[in-house]
Amino acid sequence: MNKFSDELNHIIALYNTLDFSKEDDLLSDIENKNTCENILAIVQTILSKEPNHFEALLWRIRINNSPVFSNTSAIQEDCNLILNTSSDITSRLQAYDWLIYIYLEKLSLNDIAIETLEDKLIDVGGIKDNRALQDQAFGDTYHKLAYLHQEKGDETEAIDYYLKSFKHAPKMVSRNYEGGLLLLELERFDEAEQLLSKHFDFAEPLECVGYTEKIEELFNRGKLNKHWNLFNLFYPTAYEMPTEFGYKNRQEFVAKYLPVIINETEKNPTNAIAWRMLSNNYYFNDKNAKKGFDNLTKYYEIVKEVKDLAIERYYDTAEDLNIDLRSIDFPIYPDGAICYNILTTYLEKGNEAQDKNDHFSAQMYYETAKKYGLAGYQAFNNYFNSDKGLSINNEPHTFAMLCNNLGIVIKQVSWYQHKSYLNDECKFASDIHWQGYQVSPFWENLDNGMEISWRNENDLNLEKFCLEVLSNFDYYKNILEAEKWYQVMFYLITAYRQSEKYEEAKQIYEQTIRKFEESGDEHKTIVSIVLDTAIVYFNFLMAKGLHNQSLSYVSDLFSNPAYQKMQSEKAESFKYYFMAHAYLGLNDKNEAQKYFKLITEKFANTQLAYIRDVVNDAKSNLNIINAGQNFDEVVVALYKTQPKRILDYPLKAKEENVKYLKQMLNLVTNNKMPSSSAWVEKDMYIGFELRKKRTEIEEIYDSFFYIHLKSEDLGIRYELVEWQDIESGFLGLSKKIVQRNAFYVGFYTAYESNASDTRTEFEMASEHLQQKAQYLWKEWVNKMHYL
Repeated sequence: MNKFSDELNHIIALYNTLDFSKEDDLLSDIENKNTCENILAIVQTILSKEPNHFEALLWRIRINNSPVFSNTSAIQEDCNLILNTSSDITSRLQAYDWLIYIYLEKLSLNDIAIETLEDKLIDVGGIKDNRALQDQAFGDTYHKLAYLHQEKGDETEAIDYYLKSFKHAPKMVSRNYEGGLLLLELERFDEAEQLLSKHFDFAEPLECVGYTEKIEELFNRGKLNKHWNLFNLFYPTAYEMPTEFGYKNRQEFVAKYLPVIINETEKNPTNAIAWRMLSNNYYFNDKNAKKGFDNLTKYYEIVKEVKDLAIERYYDTAEDLNIDLRSIDFPIYPDGAICYNILTTYLEKGNEAQDKNDHFSAQMYYETAKKYGLAGYQAFNNYFNSDKGLSINNEPHTFAMLCNNLGIVIKQVSWYQHKSYLNDECKFASDIHWQGYQVSPFWENLDNGMEISWRNENDLNLEKFCLEVLSNFDYYKNILEAEKWYQVMFYLITAYRQSEKYEEAKQIYEQTIRKFEESGDEHKTIVSIVLDTAIVYFNFLMAKGLHNQSLSYVSDLFSNPAYQKMQSEKAESFKYYFMAHAYLGLNDKNEAQKYFKLITEKFANTQLAYIRDVVNDAKSNLNIINAGQNFDEVVVALYKTQPKRILDYPLKAKEENVKYLKQMLNLVTNNKMPSSSAWVEKDMYIGFELRKKRTEIEEIYDSFFYIHLKSEDLGIRYELVEWQDIESGFLGLSKKIVQRNAFYVGFYTAYESNASDTRTEFEMASEHLQQKAQYLWKEWVNKMHYL
């Protein structure tokens, strides 16, 4: 930390109170003078201890440039002091900029300004490991040199500097206008097109009139026959404002130039720009999507690359013709900002479609957005983290915004494609939210980063995001909802639970409850989040076997009536749940049974899915208590069994496998329990279900042994189907009931989402999946025989 940070923060606070907008206001003048003198006094305190402190010197320069002092010579002295003593490149660049400002604006010493700019170039050339700063400084310095040489009438030198500036910083709007216009006047058309096209991308049509009028004149004189990129800057500008160019209306303008464009496509069918202009005319002027699409198809067949926002028009025409956007695929030019704009367009379209429950369109939009987002990410990442990237990508805040929107899109696509967030793609989304925040901090990357890290169960990133939010909460709190602090605490305790940091989790729980109960934030949403935080902590206590502490914490929490008042069903059901499990853990089955029964009686008809889970858990535990044995523990014991020898049990031997599956089901349920299950590892869930009747009418029963591999988003289910057939005897004179059964193996993805369309039959699965199913079946049958 800067040892003068308090003093510098005080200076900033004082400086922000200065107001020079009130002319001839004596009181305001006095206040400004006093504030400036106070700032200079603090500066002097710093400089008395560290005479060359560059931040203090820069503050003194700012104050000496204010209307209160306007002390040019003092500014020059401090700039030279920084340049003679400081090795900090940012302070040196600021000192050069102040000197140049003084020479140009105060002293009109343009030649000395040029010399100073040339000295600055030496410093800029020496910048190491910060290409973004170097490119921006080169672009700005070369631009100033170009402008000054142009003023002197040295156009050759000016053009050289304009082009050097463009190479390092292609998106400087004023430079692109000045340099592009000069190049156009000198009929250096290829170079003029580079600068003017970039100006056109970021300017309003009225701001382009200066050079588009010149382009029309040159075109009509036959000078631009090979430079339709320039003509393409003129045409849309004049189309938007025809009267500025001397036409009565748009129809008159189009009538003049449309035949020229059509003739060009016939005479020169490889002129991609002509096809694009023709497409725009059909789509925007004639409202003909089919012709718009066909002509843009010809454009992309020639250019074979997405380089600008014209692709959005292509997608618009495609949608009008009911063409799936995902069927359109071209290489993407690595311009991160263009990719960001396309990403954002289709993220927003996806959100709108999702709001209307149009999930086919939503997925199409999100997948399209993701494609451009990943291309843009690669472009920006290459620029900021390697020497490969293009200088056009020197936009750190755009990179940060792209990381935010791309993270959101990846989350949405992951759900549509996998019905899960537990995958590497969502981990990447979490990572890039953090990367974006580091490049250019803003709230959305923190907020969305917390959410996807939580959904991805990425405890390291989740903890990192939460601690960053809490350390800057005062800065962000004015833009946040009242419940956000509680939401962050819920995320943080979840991270600590996943990483087994018990003391930290305990601290977060107690801090959350204390703040809630002291503040009286009795809002329904806040109470729900506080309960979620408590649930995470109580589950942690249960997992660690701290049952007495659990009883104490649960009793203390629910002694406050606010929870029951604002969230009655949630509060009461979870109170009973944790009381029951605490007593069960203490082997007090009578008390446990009492609370489990309360759950099944009071909440049998609940409409809330998460409370139905509590009810099902209570029923299962009541069955365990009544059975006198915890068969979930049998599942764990079976998993831990290590056979001394391994025999082969091929899945194709279905009759034998029916027998083995029945034996396994009997072992883990003893025909007393309808099901048993356990997480035998952090990544592996084992479940058994015994003779579940398929429907109320059919006498068909399903039993299964299920293995869920969480990190692979894969479920393997070994199934036994049992039913009855009626067989007729000779001539149909007698009938008998015959018991039938069949053995199947199926694979599932997105098992936890309850999706119904994710099953793949064993025979249709990949060889890799078949081998995995065979290996696990052999392993578990051997365990059963050895236990």
